[in-house]
Amino acid sequence: MGEILNIRPESVTGRLPRRIVIVGNNESAWMAAAMLAVHSAPLECRVTVLANGPVQCEFPGEASLPSLRGLLANLRIDETEMMRHCEATYCLATQFSDWVQCERDFWKPFAAEPNRPTAMSLFEGWHVERSRGRLLRPFHSYSLHWGAALAGKSPYGFSGPSPISQSGSYAFHVDGQSFAGWLKTIALQSGTEEVSGVIQQVAKNGRGGVAQVKLTNGTTLAGDFFIDATGSESLLMGATLSDEFMNWNDRLPADWMIQIRLPGRRQVPPYTRVTGLPAGWSWQIPLANSIDSGYHFQSSLSSNEEALQQFQSLLKLDGIKPEELPEPSIIPFASGRRTSFWRDNLLALGTAACRIDPLTSAGRHLTQLGLEMFLELFPDRSCNRTLSEYYNERMRMATEEIRDATQLHYLLSKRRDSDFWRNTATLPVSSDLTQRLALYDAVGHVGHLTPEALPEAGYLYLLTGCGRLPASPTLQARAADPNQIQQGLRDLLKFNETTLKNLPLHEELLDWIHTAPNAVQKSA
Repeated sequence: MGEILNIRPESVTGRLPRRIVIVGNNESAWMAAAMLAVHSAPLECRVTVLANGPVQCEFPGEASLPSLRGLLANLRIDETEMMRHCEATYCLATQFSDWVQCERDFWKPFAAEPNRPTAMSLFEGWHVERSRGRLLRPFHSYSLHWGAALAGKSPYGFSGPSPISQSGSYAFHVDGQSFAGWLKTIALQSGTEEVSGVIQQVAKNGRGGVAQVKLTNGTTLAGDFFIDATGSESLLMGATLSDEFMNWNDRLPADWMIQIRLPGRRQVPPYTRVTGLPAGWSWQIPLANSIDSGYHFQSSLSSNEEALQQFQSLLKLDGIKPEELPEPSIIPFASGRRTSFWRDNLLALGTAACRIDPLTSAGRHLTQLGLEMFLELFPDRSCNRTLSEYYNERMRMATEEIRDATQLHYLLSKRRDSDFWRNTATLPVSSDLTQRLALYDAVGHVGHLTPEALPEAGYLYLLTGCGRLPASPTLQARAADPNQIQQGLRDLLKFNETTLKNLPLHEELLDWIHTAPNAVQKSA
């Protein structure tokens, strides 16, 4: 996802929406408000957010994807400003522990294809040499991101850019509630109007959209366009068409969450840690001053009390005693999507549109994608049906591809030590994912990917990390000079080693971002 096109006032017909009403008080609501306020200001489009209660964290258990950098570019804000307000740290990879099997790790770096050892891809060269028994190193160990994550390094060099920062292939750990509050500040400073209230009635417009909403205090809010960012409640979408949510828990079985905030540590790893547990998986997301942690589990296989005990047993391994823990939050979480995301003058955004298992950290990404695509198609007051149909199809493709990529993590596990892990191998799989796996098994390609979904490198790191390799190397790889491939791989490792020496520790960069600049800000 890149920077959106600027909307030129001289190119419009004069029938663009005069008022857009956003309902919600979370990341998606304020992300939409900030983007609309920044980019539609020349069009004199009034943006109103109907909010109720405190700002909510919408994506528990998620880091971000590198696409979040595109949001910052669209908001024309430097990433360090966001990091200072949101307790943010850098994220270069995800470490999976006890996933394929107990006491075994693998990694998914946020890396595109690195430098090629020969004319073929790195994966082809690595695979052919691995199949010949000439190397034992795992595929992820050739990633500069993995080396930096393991060494606790930052994505930026001491005195300038690095290959990681130049490629933009890094992400962030952010505190969700602080991130939503930061977006709210940007939106309000950019001219967004905030109205506080509770919806009593949604008045339909007769075309499947919304005419206005009436609040319990008697106020009526009318708009040319409405955005439903009310999370799992889907207040506007549910009021206009109540039975269109497609549940995915038959494929993504974890459906409850335990959330807890742990004390921070001086050493802040630049990666997310995921650990397999008997009824699901746990996450640890290191923030600047704390650790966001939790357990995503299947409620039919573990009660809340049992899940909490399993989670506490994991935390004991890190020296954290149950009596030292703050009170956790335990919430339901149903994966799925709406059958349509945009209907007439009503758009569902964020978890009101799609709720995806946080394993791939794609929730924020999908909100950003939905918003950027909407701005590309920005409708006039007639709400051309062609635009909504095109939007719905593109979002369907992206959400279902990300759903399949998320399920693939479960499918590849070889753990069979609990009902949860035994069942993951028998869950229904889409025809697209079945075909993708068959193609990879045969020739080492994952097939055509939707540009707005997840990159090929992530699939390759996941598949190889779980021990699934193609049946045979490609013809090009088999025909290449083995010594040339080996030399290319050695050169790549040497390049990574030299580059890592020029990267500061993650904590050093975080000290500069959070300590000195923030001290000035806090005293102001």
